[in-house]
Amino acid sequence: MITGPLRSRIDKLCKEFWTDSGDELGRLDIAFLPFVPSDEVYFCLECKRINVRTDKGIRPYFVEYVRFGMLRFVSGQYARAVRHGGMLAYVLNGDLPAAMAGIEDNIKALHQSLGMDTPGEFQTSSIRQADPRVRETRHRRRHSPDAFAIHHLFMAGDPHADMLPEPAEMTADPGRHGRQKRLRKRTRK
Repeated sequence: MITGPLRSRIDKLCKEFWTDSGDELGRLDIAFLPFVPSDEVYFCLECKRINVRTDKGIRPYFVEYVRFGMLRFVSGQYARAVRHGGMLAYVLNGDLPAAMAGIEDNIKALHQSLGMDTPGEFQTSSIRQADPRVRETRHRRRHSPDAFAIHHLFMAGDPHADMLPEPAEMTADPGRHGRQKRLRKRTRK
């Protein structure tokens, strides 16, 4: 049993691999890795931009938050060996209530794929009950009998910041520029 403060290192943009095949499992935006002798103790934080102001207006990215964030946790592409993960939403126009409502609508529409009970809503955080920027969702994953919790943190951006050009779809392999690290290895169970 681990007690007291747990020292850890923080890695960003690292990859998870299956050790037996060498196949890439997923790319972790931020991973908190405690100094313990186990590959199965860490916390992964997936980051998404929400309500991006562009020259064409506000682009919400609610669907991307759910499909390319939450669903990757549920499928085991991210944080397969652990029971908690996190989503960090950078709400660039600063409107947290609208962003949370838009994401929750997408969660409700996809709650069965997300392994959630009906109606598929945000719950109050079990860790920070009084913080209006924090929510939690509970999921069932096919590869594990244990419940999986996603902790959602919404951070407000500056609504008066300069507009960004419409982002291009990612087609290049970011690993070829040396930004990705092969740090985590997983074994199939």
